[in-house]
This record gives sequence, structure tokens and C-alpha cells, in this order.
Amino acid sequence: MIDTAPFQAAGYPSPAEARKAVTDATQYDLPAGMFGLGVGAIDVNAPLLSNVAKEGFGQASFPHSTYNTVMTGFNKGSLPPVHQSLLFKDVYDDISGNLDKRGNPLTEANMTHAIKTKIPAQLMTPQIIDGILNSLARQER
Repeated sequence: MIDTAPFQAAGYPSPAEARKAVTDATQYDLPAGMFGLGVGAIDVNAPLLSNVAKEGFGQASFPHSTYNTVMTGFNKGSLPPVHQSLLFKDVYDDISGNLDKRGNPLTEANMTHAIKTKIPAQLMTPQIIDGILNSLARQER
């Protein structure tokens, strides 16, 4: 709403400039399909938490604004940006070559959306880790 002409004429800040001001600078020019930066592990022994009181669930201290359920876990560090075809190899390979609603090949942005909605998690096998490490080593050269 603040991006409309009356609000902009009244001197409200640009939403685009505000978003850029709070975005990590390493993400400014990343191409579609890049993941990494933050890496975590789900605590599979912890109960699922709900944003609201719900039978059979604990209640989240810090509810998530997008999801109705919260999983707990551990921060494991970070990675440099890695292409989604390496990090989410199983689902990426499975949907590669699929077409969108109009019959066009999926773009990297389409693939990102599909990965976010279809994959619960990616098991990090030695083969996937080797692929990521080899890609990062090539980038350093």
C-alpha cells in the first residue's frame, strides 16, 4: 500500500529500498536457484510445535508467520551459495524436464518454488556432499 502514488507523494519510503536495506549484501545479485548461506539440522527427537494451543503439540514461543507448525533444530553454520541442483539433488533431478502450466520448461525460479513446496528435507549423502564440495572448489579457482 505504501508503494501507491498517494503514499509515495506523502513521502513514505520506497518498499523496494527498504527491502534492499535489510537484505544481506551477499544475496543482492545471486541468480535464481542459489541456496546455502544458512545450514541447519532438524531435531528429530523434539516434538513439533504449533503456533496456537493445539492438542498433541507444544506451543511455539516464537510462532512462525508463514507456517502453522514449528520444528526445532540446530544451527550448523553456513555454506557459500550453492546451486539447488547440487543441494536438493534428488527432487531437482526428479522434476528436471517438467513443464509449467503453459507447456514451457521450468525455469530456475519455477524449480525453486517446486523444491520449497515438494521436498520435506534432503538427506545429505556422501555423493551429494562430494558434488557440493567439488563445485565450491571449482568456484575458488
